[in-house]
Amino acid sequence: MDKIEDFFKLVEANDIITIFGHFHPDGDCYGSTAGLKAALKHFYPTKSIYVLGTDFRDGLNKFPLADEVDDETIANSLIITCDLPDKARVSDSRAFSIQGKGMIKIDHHVFVENFGGLEFVDEEASSSCDLIAQMLYTKFDHLPELAANLFFIGLVTDSGRFQFSIKPDTLNIGARLLSDGADSEYIYNALYEVDEKSMMFKGYLTSTYKKTFWGTAYQVIDQDTCKKYGYAANSAARFVNSVGHIGASRVSCFIVEKEDGNAFVEFRSIGDINVQAIAKSLGGGGHFNASGCTISSIDEAEKIIAMCDEAIIRSFGEYSQHLKAMVEVAIEASAEIMKDYKNGFDVEIKSDNSPVTTADKASNEIIVGTLSKKFPEVGMLTEEAFDNKERLNCKDIFVIDPLDGTADFVEKDDMFAVNIALVHDHKPVVAVVAIPAQNKYYFAVKGFGAYLVGNNKMIKQIRVSGKKNKLTVLSSRCHPNPEIQKACDENPKVEKLTLVGSSLKACLIAEGKAEVSYTFGGNTKEWDTCAPQLIVEEAGGIYLSTKNEEITYNREDVYNRDGFVALNNAANDFLKK
Repeated sequence: MDKIEDFFKLVEANDIITIFGHFHPDGDCYGSTAGLKAALKHFYPTKSIYVLGTDFRDGLNKFPLADEVDDETIANSLIITCDLPDKARVSDSRAFSIQGKGMIKIDHHVFVENFGGLEFVDEEASSSCDLIAQMLYTKFDHLPELAANLFFIGLVTDSGRFQFSIKPDTLNIGARLLSDGADSEYIYNALYEVDEKSMMFKGYLTSTYKKTFWGTAYQVIDQDTCKKYGYAANSAARFVNSVGHIGASRVSCFIVEKEDGNAFVEFRSIGDINVQAIAKSLGGGGHFNASGCTISSIDEAEKIIAMCDEAIIRSFGEYSQHLKAMVEVAIEASAEIMKDYKNGFDVEIKSDNSPVTTADKASNEIIVGTLSKKFPEVGMLTEEAFDNKERLNCKDIFVIDPLDGTADFVEKDDMFAVNIALVHDHKPVVAVVAIPAQNKYYFAVKGFGAYLVGNNKMIKQIRVSGKKNKLTVLSSRCHPNPEIQKACDENPKVEKLTLVGSSLKACLIAEGKAEVSYTFGGNTKEWDTCAPQLIVEEAGGIYLSTKNEEITYNREDVYNRDGFVALNNAANDFLKK
């Protein structure tokens, strides 16, 4: 409250006030500067108040333009900056090159630098308009209609029509501005009217955007494209939201070439992914979920996109680097498996009468070699290597089936998999299941959900279905069970029984494409169930032994003696023992 009192003391002590924002002003910059002028002029009509360099039209033709003043006026004024985190982005350099009668900074960006006067920086505020309106409402019961309209513009644009900030205080400010005469219908119609030019450009952007495995949606736009669609680089970059919220994508990035060869970069993110840190490392800034910067060339695009991916990966918590390595090695192993699948392979029969191929061995060598080098402290349990039991002394181990469903591989039914899991304290915490022949990759991290990537489609978070009737039951293709077939035939809740190979069964349940899968007997081992278990569980499903007991890992006896069941819902366990 003391700062607010100091604000009004400075305002009341100066006859001239000049208000500055940032270059390439957005709705919040325009609304906060013009709105502050309108409010102060209403309550202090004898003062001379000017706004410099913050015009923002977007169809808002009934609202005022910026002013023009000479150097002497600025020198004799109280200088107020709005929506400006750093001096480099000021709309008119005279805000800092000319010494005024005082300085006030009002901003809601992540703090960058002190301007040497009274500072109001609230990173939690939805917008600078939100922050200024709150300040004014502490002294005045109502705001003039013009100011209410201008503040509402900034509140709407910076909150994304209240998508990005839905705190009670923000909504309360919006309600008060509406009560004071903000014309939401006019503002919405003006801001969000779509013309043919922007529609054509959005069509181009949404039909040609690119994506990474981890879900960074991006565009690299050169000057020829900007000119073709009639947009300046800074305006083109603001279309970054046009490729946001696709599937489970949590970062979008536009890199747009300027006429001088440099490039604007705009970042947007969802949730706990800090793109402001990326922008800041490149000399820019902004908000936690919305930031930007300028780089020397669009040739840096690959580096920028890699930084976005790293931010996404880090968001998966303490095991994020394990996840990254497991995904990368699963992709490498899958490529090696597919070479043998297409070009031919040798088959041997192991002592337990199960087949092993050259593809199993090659995949195992890649996975074990890579993970043991990157994480030498983590133990190993893999189907295709001798188990020396040293892993039992490890709190963390990798559980690996380098080619799950070797019989399916040999029969070339496309239903084989690569299973890699990280186990901590006997429970899976990271899982990757690759389906090489289908170019699909399922992964899950404990507490962070289950995901599917593949076939050049955007990453998506997967969930089990909610079905309790018309069930799809999955059973082994290579080891069909007559008991399961009979039970399905007699159960009116079952719509169909489908034979599927390997851990693909569990993944299809996690994806919501089936509901039930049983495996009876004690022939499966830890590497058959560890990775698929976490994927089902993180997708909201159930994965237990057929005795309804939790399955743990890094056991001395690696056999799953009681089999296992994967379900979308406990109510569908119709063969419960």
